[in-house]
Amino acid sequence: MVAKVNVLEGQHVEKGDVLMELNSQAAEQEVGRQEKLYAQQNTSLKNLQEAEAQLALLRVTAPLSGTVARVNVKPGQAVDLTTVVAEVMDLSRLA
Repeated sequence: MVAKVNVLEGQHVEKGDVLMELNSQAAEQEVGRQEKLYAQQNTSLKNLQEAEAQLALLRVTAPLSGTVARVNVKPGQAVDLTTVVAEVMDLSRLA
């Protein structure tokens, strides 16, 4: 599920900017749990890093600097791995 859309069509973004966030509540809770366990030495660094990596996968970032040409989803919409959620174009390369 799309939780939050952070950009508008026509907006300039930099590479790595978060365009939108998918429902990450469970992943955020798991990171918090792993951080507490790691601080208590009750889990491995690998487990903490895996939880952080799963959370990062739920944040859709701009693959390049450019202009948001199209936003194809809205908050609350279900998506899968094949869904094109947004299009970012480097308009300076079109000239």
